[in-house]
Amino acid sequence: MGKNKDISRLKKVIENHYLAHDVRIQLSACAQTERGERFIFDVRLHAGTKERAIFDRAGDIQTALGLPLFQPFKEGLLIRIAVSEQSISKNALYGILCNPVFYNSRQHLPLALGYDMRGEACIVDLAEQPHLLIAGSSGAGKTVALLSIVVSLLVRHTVNAVSLVLVNTGTNDFDIFNDNHLLSAPIVKDAETGAKVMAALAEEMERRIELSHVALLETPAIVCIIDEFTSLISSTNEKKTIALLTDAISALLRRGRHAKIHLIIAAQDPTNDNMKIELGNITGRIALRCAKAQNSITILGRSGAEKLVGKGSMLLKTSCRTEAQHLLGAYISHEDIHRILEALSARQNIHKDRFILRETSIWTGPGSDNRPVNLNEKRERDAEMVRIVLWTLGRDSVSANQIQGTFQMGGRAADIISAMTDMKIVSEKRAKLSRMVLPKTPQDIQHEVQEWLSENGISPEDVQSAFESRNT
Repeated sequence: MGKNKDISRLKKVIENHYLAHDVRIQLSACAQTERGERFIFDVRLHAGTKERAIFDRAGDIQTALGLPLFQPFKEGLLIRIAVSEQSISKNALYGILCNPVFYNSRQHLPLALGYDMRGEACIVDLAEQPHLLIAGSSGAGKTVALLSIVVSLLVRHTVNAVSLVLVNTGTNDFDIFNDNHLLSAPIVKDAETGAKVMAALAEEMERRIELSHVALLETPAIVCIIDEFTSLISSTNEKKTIALLTDAISALLRRGRHAKIHLIIAAQDPTNDNMKIELGNITGRIALRCAKAQNSITILGRSGAEKLVGKGSMLLKTSCRTEAQHLLGAYISHEDIHRILEALSARQNIHKDRFILRETSIWTGPGSDNRPVNLNEKRERDAEMVRIVLWTLGRDSVSANQIQGTFQMGGRAADIISAMTDMKIVSEKRAKLSRMVLPKTPQDIQHEVQEWLSENGISPEDVQSAFESRNT
């Protein structure tokens, strides 16, 4: 009886508030979630009342009633209103992460995004999209949505399945994940480093595309999340950096799915001009509340996100749905994230083919101070690089796959190929062909490289011996 009274009370209050705005409607109770978290009302328009008025006045009515959730939405031809008197914190991410639908999911990369208007968990497979755009105005809930996505990946996967790359300029929202076992690199915080990381990802994509189908299946997926994308682009005036960044990202959007590489790009109120990349290859779209209808059109291909009400309200468009779906984003606090990360800290085993970005050639320039210098690690990297260079000089051609197999390493082989290209040891990329080894004699090696070899204990005789092995 109590529930019926609540429904009748809400029904009458909502109708009267719309009437105060000269919007005449009649509500009928459609559904209620089992836990009573929200009510769903069907809306019947009186003669002369326009459909858009229901959406246009929703924000005013939510504010007047002080409701955490008040969202008109469409299901087919029907207009409905979802209402909740409980806090958004009740839409906890925990509720999805602990749901068998999530942890027993056969999806490759399930993301716990939130709850639909009926309170059912919404889980999307990133691998099916295969990229995702998240956008909306400041304060609309974009940060919480990204945190929920990262936590979804951390909870569901080990390093055998996923490597994470996080890019975030201007804020510290991702710092809570520093040093997590799934991260392939320190969190990127500037455009110059971001450009190098994206170029390394594009190189890794090319390496993976050359792999056999079986080898690729055994390789962990890479998920790269870029927050504040427009700020990343505008944070530098260097045309070369911007071109490197946007070219690499565009290549990843076009072909990344063939290499198990997925991008999640987040931005505030995007336009086609400020994004600087072609968005057509991103089929997964999430629009939170937008400032203008044009921003909604950029994100979803249609207006509507400018009418969303309340923090966390979003429209989801995926490759498997013809219409955008109304959701309320899942909520998680920083305290909850800390507890989850502590519980996951035991997962430290490293996959042999995991994508790792830890080369000194990348971590230079602004933002490089977010990675402490480890002299022992540097010596080990230099010693490994010297061995690979000497081995390369004894060959006519070389590929990342050959380095990977000979020296038993994963994605770092692509970084080493890139470094040897800069050193003029190997040629530039030639489609899917192996790189040519450029020096034909010790004298052909650049002076700086000769000095570097000498500093690492390599004598001229060692170099000569490497070249002689090419003919044996």
